[in-house]
Amino acid sequence: MAEDFLLKKGILQEIFREKVEKDNPVDKILSTLSSFYGDLNPEILLSASGMNGVYSAFESLSLIQQKKGKTIWVRLGWLYVDNIRILEKYTESSYVIHNATDLEELEIFLKQNSEQVAGIITECPTNPLLLVPDYEKLKSIVDHYKIPLIVDISVAGSAIINILPYVDVIVESLTKFACGNGDLMMGAVILNKIQIGSPKFFRYVKNGLKTIF
Repeated sequence: MAEDFLLKKGILQEIFREKVEKDNPVDKILSTLSSFYGDLNPEILLSASGMNGVYSAFESLSLIQQKKGKTIWVRLGWLYVDNIRILEKYTESSYVIHNATDLEELEIFLKQNSEQVAGIITECPTNPLLLVPDYEKLKSIVDHYKIPLIVDISVAGSAIINILPYVDVIVESLTKFACGNGDLMMGAVILNKIQIGSPKFFRYVKNGLKTIF
């Protein structure tokens, strides 16, 4: 290990002893995340990473929507590269709106294609352009056409923003705000039980998440 090498060379004086959490860390993490959402009482699932959470939410909705003949995914905004790659690699077809604030283009597209749209993926704020659409207006659009909305909030985090009332699924990397030291790999999927209350969806997401807990 690198640490052993540095100790042998005299660069380190001793091995760093990591703190061992004696209490149940999972309960503590879930309780902290839940506290950010107050009375909304979301279903929160932990994953091995933020991207695992994004993919699991996306894949679960895709499996459900494909059976309804809905295979088009809308990418709202210029997103983090791995989110873009998921849509490029795992969708039959996708529609890209590069400006995340251009809800007029979204409405025009959905008016013509909503019957084939499986879902929408965006970020709040988008990475790297830091754009944020009007979420009240966005919710009215997706509610009208009954389109699921997945939002990655990794740039900000649950401690900073709460858009749960406007979306179906929130995903975030806990490596960012929860740790900040780059020595933690973990993500969270936060489900709006009012918006998307399908037991089948919950089950699919849980089965798709890779976790060590």
